[in-house]
Amino acid sequence: MPDATDPPSGVTADRDAVGRPDWWRGCLVVLLVLVLWGAARPYGGIIGDARLYTLQALSHIMPGRFNDDLFLHYGSQDRFSAFSYLYSPFLHTFGIGYGSLAFCLLGCLLWLGGVATLATGLFRDRAVAIPAIVTAVAIQFGGGTLVRPGEPILTPRLFAEAVSLFALGAMLRGRNGLAALLLLLSLAIHPLMTSGAIAAFFLYHAMRRPVLWLAGAGAASIVIALAFSGVEPFVRLTVRMDGAWLASAGTLDPQCFIAEWGATYWLPLVGSFALLLAAMRYAQRRERRFLAATAMAALGGIALTALGGDLLHNVLIIDIQAWRALWLLNLVVYLLGGMLWARVIRARWANPTGVPAVLGFTYGLLILASFAPAAGFAAAPMAILACLLSFYEHRYCRPVSGLCRILARLVVACCLAFALLGLHYVVRTQDPFWRPLYGIGLATPALWGLWRLRGESAPRRSRIGVTVLAGILAPLTVTNWDQSTPWQHFIDKGQAPPALTRLLPPEGPVYWDGDVTVPWLVLRRSSYFSCEQGAGILFSRATAAAFRQRFDTLSRLHTLDFDLPPYCTLGKDQRVLPLRRADLATVCAASPGLSALIVTRQAIDDPGAAWTPPVPFPWANEQGRKISVARFFIYRCDALR
Repeated sequence: MPDATDPPSGVTADRDAVGRPDWWRGCLVVLLVLVLWGAARPYGGIIGDARLYTLQALSHIMPGRFNDDLFLHYGSQDRFSAFSYLYSPFLHTFGIGYGSLAFCLLGCLLWLGGVATLATGLFRDRAVAIPAIVTAVAIQFGGGTLVRPGEPILTPRLFAEAVSLFALGAMLRGRNGLAALLLLLSLAIHPLMTSGAIAAFFLYHAMRRPVLWLAGAGAASIVIALAFSGVEPFVRLTVRMDGAWLASAGTLDPQCFIAEWGATYWLPLVGSFALLLAAMRYAQRRERRFLAATAMAALGGIALTALGGDLLHNVLIIDIQAWRALWLLNLVVYLLGGMLWARVIRARWANPTGVPAVLGFTYGLLILASFAPAAGFAAAPMAILACLLSFYEHRYCRPVSGLCRILARLVVACCLAFALLGLHYVVRTQDPFWRPLYGIGLATPALWGLWRLRGESAPRRSRIGVTVLAGILAPLTVTNWDQSTPWQHFIDKGQAPPALTRLLPPEGPVYWDGDVTVPWLVLRRSSYFSCEQGAGILFSRATAAAFRQRFDTLSRLHTLDFDLPPYCTLGKDQRVLPLRRADLATVCAASPGLSALIVTRQAIDDPGAAWTPPVPFPWANEQGRKISVARFFIYRCDALR
């Protein structure tokens, strides 16, 4: 095995035994990587933040239609991004469901291309770059909900990550002009996600050219000048969040404040840094420079978040969410798994308490975490153990022994047992239960097939077997990739049932209990309140105040929106009382702009108008409570005031 400090070899095309380009093997590798990506990153429809960005794109197609919506009424972050201008033509051409799916597929393919560009630029040897791509694609775990690189939901984050990866790949090839242009493009798509890549780009060059620190100081001076000149968004640098605004931001966006991070954030984060440190020993000199720049960018993002958010309560620093630089750290750590496999693990893994074996177990758990997230938390202490063992072996030039060896084996055994318990829990609680097992069933043979294709050439017998395997896995992956629920399919159609529209007032915002996508994507009208609309409070004090007022008013109804810990909740001591007409009338009287209430519980003294959806509405919270709603009850405010 070559020494980690050997100069990088050139990137050569795969060739067969007589030196001709081996296109068939290359196609098999690409196909199996796509299978692995589909297994680890299934599509769930317009869910999560994709709902917010779809609303913003619809508002471009239908100007004025959503002006009264809480999320858009006081302005949103959409004004700082070009994403809606790129997304809206897809919605206009293909409709909501197919338009979102087509644009998401485009983003995912760009992201895969960006990963390949970065991997081949960082690791010049193809025998290292391909395993690195495999591990980066196979791992879909970001530590709780902090950061997950390559999320298969339609947000500008996916596109900004992709373009940033292309930029960093160009930088590693010495094409700095192209890299700068791509970073500017990424900045126009999602400034917050691009900031980490820009920091890594700057640090990578500043480590070799200290004069660039003066340029950085000059850029900071320009930002300060723009802030005191009143230019948006830089003027926010002169504004502090007041108490009420800060409390709302801390509740709905706790990731923006270091003090709110719990073990589910910190443990995987420490594990990522531990893996990065352990991998430094096996990286080449040019690779170490990029790894150091990535680590410094991530640490800088954490420090800026703590200083600007937790201590200074500065609006601009909170808004830029510098902690998002962690996405690049996690992705690079996942790439390092392939590098370690090619250089270390495959050759020397037999000793269960040796560094190669512990690193192999760690990345195996991270891959398993794509289907059972608890395995990712088990990987963190394993990563710390690998880092400690690596430092020990590097210092003393021998593996650990005696009591330390016993303790290391105990840690490995406990982590593996915890991961298996986590998989068991996911299978028991997942609905349907077979989905994580199906994903593992696709990923495992795909990884086996990629292993059989390792090296410059593979035996003909292996190629035939892998070809048959890929022919089986590919259609299975395609048919299973879209894991949208029947309710989500109903939403994605974007067609308002006439039986529902006849029961509603012709205009005005409505409150829909538990699912804001029905007003937005089905009815194409403004929503009066939902927990998701609180995403805009970081960027507007007026949004924060309106959200708090509507939260206090509607909470008396004890609807599903107020049972979503830790973000929208009334607390465990709040009893759910029977719903009465007087409660509904009070809410309508206190909400002048509200036109109708659509709730999942019927008032005991007013039957209202009932609407039965084409499929039941499934609802669940993070504490495991699940219900299925087969009927909604509609109360018009003009009849209650």
